[in-house]
Amino acid sequence: KWRMACGSDSDSTNIEHCPAAFDKRRGYGLTLAWIMCLWRARQLDEEVAIFLEDDARLFENSTQEFCDVDKRGELLSKLPSDTFLAFLGGHTWSYEDSAVPYRRVRNSYGTYGFLVPRNSIDDFYAALKHGLIHGSKDRKQNVHHNSLDPEPNFYRAAREHHKKIYAFNPLVVWHEGGYSNTWGKTRGDITGLETQKQGIKVSSGMS
Repeated sequence: KWRMACGSDSDSTNIEHCPAAFDKRRGYGLTLAWIMCLWRARQLDEEVAIFLEDDARLFENSTQEFCDVDKRGELLSKLPSDTFLAFLGGHTWSYEDSAVPYRRVRNSYGTYGFLVPRNSIDDFYAALKHGLIHGSKDRKQNVHHNSLDPEPNFYRAAREHHKKIYAFNPLVVWHEGGYSNTWGKTRGDITGLETQKQGIKVSSGMS
């Protein structure tokens, strides 16, 4: 799908497939897959590691800037130095500002597209391990080990390391609808561009 969206520009991008890890508990298999991805990211030693789920799709207005390796490099060079991670997409945003090209985020959901800078990979790895060991807390601070919500864990870790979580502005990817193994049901498209109808119509050319 990335190559379909980017065309020949994708040839200059190193894309690697991370093997899935199966766990019946929601969120645990995904977290284990990220840990394996991070091991590979350390080996590659790139400036940033970009994580995309297989159902993440580029917005049409993002293809030119994000597909071209030079334009993408210029965009990534503007990443704030205190970045813990930066979301390429997501939903249910609570923003701290409206800065461009990265805006600070207080809270959000959706992990189908994000990046981790090289100087935060070890901290991010520790956050993932923390979630596996300690589970996740709900809004009443009750601890659960039968499901794992990664996003609250990300924001907790960012605060502990005195770093920030950002979102691309404008967003780069949206989530294509279909059957979700995580939720055990079919879900519609999720754009993260909250309007009165909680989303926008997405071009069929990106499906």
